[in-house]
Amino acid sequence: MSKQGLKIAKEHAGGLPRFESLADAERTLFAKRERLLRRLQEAAGSSPVVQLDYSPESLKRLEAWYFRLLRDSFDAVGIGREEFEQAVSMYLGEVLSKSIARVEWSVTESVFAPGHYEIGVRRPRVFGLMLTGRTNLEMTPNNKRHQSMWRSFRQYAKVYGANPTGI
Repeated sequence: MSKQGLKIAKEHAGGLPRFESLADAERTLFAKRERLLRRLQEAAGSSPVVQLDYSPESLKRLEAWYFRLLRDSFDAVGIGREEFEQAVSMYLGEVLSKSIARVEWSVTESVFAPGHYEIGVRRPRVFGLMLTGRTNLEMTPNNKRHQSMWRSFRQYAKVYGANPTGI
């Protein structure tokens, strides 16, 4: 890792939540995940167009909805942009864990900042995707069709041996 890369990694790690133990981190971060997913489902309930069923295909609907809310207003569905973007990260993780064999949720201590933890999904000894931060889809490069989460899902599914319906 370059010096600049190491500096960025340490800055990121220092901004992660701090806990006394892995058990405390798991309890808090898993509860936050559930709260964010619940808030996202509540917000989706106010939209007759959005159906969030944790299928890979629902990632397209979620991303299209995100871009509509950017134009209109996140406040219209009762959730702020930052919370929505955090919930989108958790939703992607939930779709991955429900759709790809042996992918599971995990909480991991940062190697760059002991006592700081983050949540994500992983397939043991194969890959890990940390999802603690916000998913700012607006800043995703090459995302003209607004389907970056769907493409990410397809990439993980293809590389890690899953073949869910619809891809």
